[in-house]
Amino acid sequence: MASESGPIRVAHVGCGAWGCNLVRELQAHPHVALELLIDPDPSALDRARVLAPQANMARSIDALRSTPVDAVVIATPGPLHAQHALAALHAGADVFLEKPMTTSAADARKLVATCRASERIGVVGHLLHHHGAIRTLLAAVREGRIGVPHSFRSARLCVRGSRDVDGSLLWSLAPHDISVLRALDPSHVRQMHVDLRCLGDSAPNVADLRLHLASGFEAHIVVSRAHRSKVRRMEVVGELGTIGFDDVTSGPKLTLRWDGGVEELAFDRTQPLRTEVDAFVRCVRTRTPPRVGWSEGLEVVEILERAQSIASCRVADAVRTATG
Repeated sequence: MASESGPIRVAHVGCGAWGCNLVRELQAHPHVALELLIDPDPSALDRARVLAPQANMARSIDALRSTPVDAVVIATPGPLHAQHALAALHAGADVFLEKPMTTSAADARKLVATCRASERIGVVGHLLHHHGAIRTLLAAVREGRIGVPHSFRSARLCVRGSRDVDGSLLWSLAPHDISVLRALDPSHVRQMHVDLRCLGDSAPNVADLRLHLASGFEAHIVVSRAHRSKVRRMEVVGELGTIGFDDVTSGPKLTLRWDGGVEELAFDRTQPLRTEVDAFVRCVRTRTPPRVGWSEGLEVVEILERAQSIASCRVADAVRTATG
């Protein structure tokens, strides 16, 4: 078991583009000994080997049975998350699991129960919780700077050509924004509407998600794989003003607006992924509960599963209509 006195031994699973970003941060962390890299693709392992040349390489998650580690970081496609996380838990490791936590609520519940029974730490990669701008945004809302908040809007739009490794547009793009919504208002989702559109493609590549919470709070989330440019924008509207965050603008990224005024808000500019990895390492070493644990991940998965079910029904209805 890891302790505060020495580095934690880590295995990393999934060496794709985002996985290699995690490998880079793990390799640079002063309290991590990156022992093992796992990916079925030899070319992916070759890329990761450049970042962590001292680590052993393996093609299967079964390598955890013969390589003792304290923690496992998983960045594989979403449909594989439950299988890989269970293997890590059964190997006695704490687990960092990229978003989406799983692609079914039943799997997420099983992970939560197994993690609790084994007294392990489970963290989900909802990166925006470690973004300085989002932490400042949430703090400003809690401090009442916009009065009582009543709605949330976000747009996560990608240029055409990117793909959904997590099974669908919603599973791949919506988890971060839903996670921020839960931090703003954790009340039950009373009503949900999902609209899908196909822009120049045979498969849906735009999703419009509207949620009405039991508290009266409303959310409008748009995700797309068919936009002309990258957009990462969200805002919280309250009775006295609006706080907006734009992650790709060249101007002020975080602003507070009210009638007749606008204020740029300062925030911690530390790279969110670095903060996220450091938070996981600290939890493993000190045995403290994570800020973004698997219970929070489960809540997001439950909302996504419901949204995906509605979306799938709409696609089926459209196909029936088109085929007569």
